[in-house]
Amino acid sequence: MKVKIANRIFKSSSAILLCCALFFCFSQVKAQVNYVLNPSLELLDSACIQNDMPIKHVPHWNCIDSSGYWTNSPWSVNTCDICCNQSAAPLNGRFNHYPRTGKGMVYNEAVLPGAGTNYRDYLQGHLYKPLLAGKTYCVCFYVCQTQQAYYSVSNIGAYLDDGNIDTAIHTHDVAQTQYTPQVMESALVKDTLHWTKVEGSFVANGTEKFITIGIYTDDAHTNKAIYNINSLIGQEGCYLVDDVSVIESDTKAYA
Repeated sequence: MKVKIANRIFKSSSAILLCCALFFCFSQVKAQVNYVLNPSLELLDSACIQNDMPIKHVPHWNCIDSSGYWTNSPWSVNTCDICCNQSAAPLNGRFNHYPRTGKGMVYNEAVLPGAGTNYRDYLQGHLYKPLLAGKTYCVCFYVCQTQQAYYSVSNIGAYLDDGNIDTAIHTHDVAQTQYTPQVMESALVKDTLHWTKVEGSFVANGTEKFITIGIYTDDAHTNKAIYNINSLIGQEGCYLVDDVSVIESDTKAYA
């Protein structure tokens, strides 16, 4: 009898411990939800058969002025391009680098002083639901300078809004100085071997449904340093983007 009772107690205790373990496990998974859809740019709507593919083939991502010429152009250097890694590094004359994770990353560029155009690429991603007003979020993404970049540049940032940046009347390919990114790297990004983390936090106003990555300052207010004077692509600051996340700051992962 004592043995049966002991076994029942043991089984009951084991069941309780298992339930507790599952509860904490699921709680932790829920707590670490990334609001960014397709955050590592792995999902494609067509086979990844080339090193470069237009951003329109990447679900939940586009360049601002998504209805404009540059995004719908089948092949244009004047737009964000998804870069896919297969059996070899994506060597294409502009860079030779693997994605930080998986097989996808994005190539962004900004023309800086010397060309005198204030040209900018802006990569925009969708959030799976709007952020909550008054709640603090941690925003993080990774960038890496390309080997063919003429300049190392500063002020790479992320701006979160309701999508107005994509629909407002503006010239799509110039610095969007009317917007202030909530998270920005003020230092020069000049590492071509390792990924540089850009991270920060902000309090949401409750309307944010999109994240847009780029340089929001004009040429006169963007720090630069010549990296490759023999660059074959002109006087540009060019970088790769991967692994974008927006996570509630009070979760266990960021507490």
